[in-house]
Amino acid sequence: MLHRGIAATVLQLSADKESTAVYAADPGRIIAWGELFSQFPRVPDVIDEGATEPLPGYGAITDEEAERVASALGRSAHARLHDAVMRPGATPVNPGRLLMLLGTAEASYDARLHDLRETARAGDLPAATAIFLELVHDVEKLDPVLEGAGLLPVADRRMGNLGLRCSDLARRHAMLLAGTVLVMRRLSTGPGEAGMRRIAGNRTTLRRYDTAQWQGGLPLSALPEGEDQVVVGEIAEMGWVDRPLIPYSFLRLTDGSELRIHRRDIKQSGTVPGALVWIRGKVELDDNGEKVLVAHFEGPGSHADTVWEDWLADEARHAYDLYPRVIDGNWEFPSIGVQYSAGDLISRLQEA
Repeated sequence: MLHRGIAATVLQLSADKESTAVYAADPGRIIAWGELFSQFPRVPDVIDEGATEPLPGYGAITDEEAERVASALGRSAHARLHDAVMRPGATPVNPGRLLMLLGTAEASYDARLHDLRETARAGDLPAATAIFLELVHDVEKLDPVLEGAGLLPVADRRMGNLGLRCSDLARRHAMLLAGTVLVMRRLSTGPGEAGMRRIAGNRTTLRRYDTAQWQGGLPLSALPEGEDQVVVGEIAEMGWVDRPLIPYSFLRLTDGSELRIHRRDIKQSGTVPGALVWIRGKVELDDNGEKVLVAHFEGPGSHADTVWEDWLADEARHAYDLYPRVIDGNWEFPSIGVQYSAGDLISRLQEA
């Protein structure tokens, strides 16, 4: 249960930061938002489960307050881990060791996701509060694990999908932290608790994505036309084609493959040359008879009725959007300070 004073402090600290418009003009403020995470007060672990009355200072915050707190925590966790991925560490990163630590962190994320679902099914607000505290610590522990991962050579970042997995895990922690706040809000009221029990009980699949599918296989030129495929590669060039009917943005990879995203400018989501990307889509022929991959669009709402993580991502979407512009793909964090680098975070906020 969020202490009302803590919620107010989180909101005040968040309000002290620049507006999204100003923040967008200076990508370096990602670091400032990341530092904000460590300034947030921690929820005291002093919930008396036997109490019939709320402890002093505790009580249900409003839906609006909960969403604003969720957004502040989500964006600051994202910024802190984005900074970690692109921050040089005191010692060189060992890719093999990082893969091992990353696997452990991914398993921990899955365990938190599972525990939150079971807690919601039981309507157990104190347990949800404990998970919230654990997630805060998880983000802090993940910082040194991810430190410098984005600075590895591209060959190392492609090993075991290392680069994509680091960025993805950081974003999922930001979403889960934001979503947990909103679950706590639901559990803090009678009608909300009953609804939350039912929602969690009906989501029998924990999560939908397995990062092994991002490995990719044959180059685009060797893939059969008309089929759904996944293409993975390093971005060499980006652009926008403002043609009639269906304008599109494109990513041209270092192997010459072209990925198209209809009616959406993907560079606004923080994609930059040099980053690895995977996109799921349909192999089609362009006007010159060359194969291109046209991206699919699939957000959490498509599976929220059965998949717990997708329901949570859909619930948290206005606070922190795990799937900006519902593009069926993912990309590495950009270097902080380069053009469009702040877009990765800004595209995930309600103000975007």
